[in-house]
Amino acid sequence: MAYQYFSGLFNNMNKNNDSLGLQNIYQNLGDYRTIQSGSYRKLLNAYYKKEDTTEQTTNKKAEVSKKTTKTTDTKAYTDLKKVTDQAVKSAEDLVGSKNADLYTEEKQEECLKKVKDFANSYNQVLTNAKDTGNQSIENARNTMVSQTKSYENELKEIGITIDEKTNKLQVDEEAFLKSDSEKIKKLCNAGNSFVGATMRLESNVGSAATNAVVGLKTYGASGAYNVVSNSELFDRLL
Repeated sequence: MAYQYFSGLFNNMNKNNDSLGLQNIYQNLGDYRTIQSGSYRKLLNAYYKKEDTTEQTTNKKAEVSKKTTKTTDTKAYTDLKKVTDQAVKSAEDLVGSKNADLYTEEKQEECLKKVKDFANSYNQVLTNAKDTGNQSIENARNTMVSQTKSYENELKEIGITIDEKTNKLQVDEEAFLKSDSEKIKKLCNAGNSFVGATMRLESNVGSAATNAVVGLKTYGASGAYNVVSNSELFDRLL
């Protein structure tokens, strides 16, 4: 009787501890059965597969972003090259002995039109060459701006002014038509005139744009860098 009494007493005292112990045993057995049945491994595989998928998605997004950036840069540079080609052509319509008779009273209107074309093309170069992120292009653009400012007083005398904020040229038609034709010819016709010098600087901007395209590198299918080929470059510039 005493044994039964004390046994029951100790059993009651350890009841909570035994319950916790049994719960732990059952939990461990449950974990063991999960591992033994392969469910645990499946859970791990599913987790790491999800991690791999997330990483692959991130890498793909980064690769697409790089390609998009390079495509955008290439278009900006090729567009700039086209703009500079047009600017050079506009300057050529004013420079040289073949255009010497343009600076006469009879051809004032024609001269005005060509000077406005030159100014508009010049302004477009400034727009396209701004904030490209390419140092060579920006340097060439800044040289253009600096040179134009050095002619500011002479340009004012024939009705051409420089916008203080944008550095773009503005042509006052009435003032231009009233100005001295010899002064216009001096600034526009000679090879070393303002227009002649600007033409060469615009060409430099175009060359910098071409070099920028050539310098772009893209990832190939194998993950290696591929430099844009000359044939591909010329196709883009058409």
